[in-house]
Amino acid sequence: MEQAQNAYDAITYLETVEGIDPDRIGIYGRSFGGANAIWVGAFDRRAKVIVSVVGVHDGERWMRSVRRRPHEWHSFQQEVWDAAHKRVTTGTPTMKPRTEIVLTDPDSIKVRKEHHEKSPYFLKEFDLESVEACWRYKPEWVAPRIAPRPVLIIYSEYDFLVPVQEALSCYEACGEPKKLVKLPNARHYDLYKDVNPEAGEICMREAVDWYNRFL
Repeated sequence: MEQAQNAYDAITYLETVEGIDPDRIGIYGRSFGGANAIWVGAFDRRAKVIVSVVGVHDGERWMRSVRRRPHEWHSFQQEVWDAAHKRVTTGTPTMKPRTEIVLTDPDSIKVRKEHHEKSPYFLKEFDLESVEACWRYKPEWVAPRIAPRPVLIIYSEYDFLVPVQEALSCYEACGEPKKLVKLPNARHYDLYKDVNPEAGEICMREAVDWYNRFL
């Protein structure tokens, strides 16, 4: 994944910065960045402490979990494979609105309109090839490789975009030391201070305490 490679490069860059102790580098990721935090932690021993917040830890499981009726998942799979066949035989990508790929709850739609869509980097469509890549991306499978380096996993109690099971399952896969933190009464985007200052403060405090404990 490109974002994971960016994280490797960021660690490499930090090693060149005067005043940075290369033996005290931690990694932090939110949402799909939380997936990357686990992945990078598993393969880069330079990451001494890992914090994953509301992360997606099995891309296929995640996309299937929000398509709860069996026919929805079957139809989505078929659409992705049809697009793959077209891509490899004609070189033509298949674009889909992000709302048809990443199924969202009302709260997430509200945050997207009030915050994300105002960014010049916001993408309204994705190539279905990215869905194939997401299905193959399963950081939970490599999470046991992180130990004995410490892992903190934070999740929102009422996360309807990334189901809570994503956090619980990955936490179980991690070795010790590890810690699981629930943001009470919070939804997926509440970890951002400009959305929910209280939940955002809990998230940052837990992360900083974890770093202070182990770095």
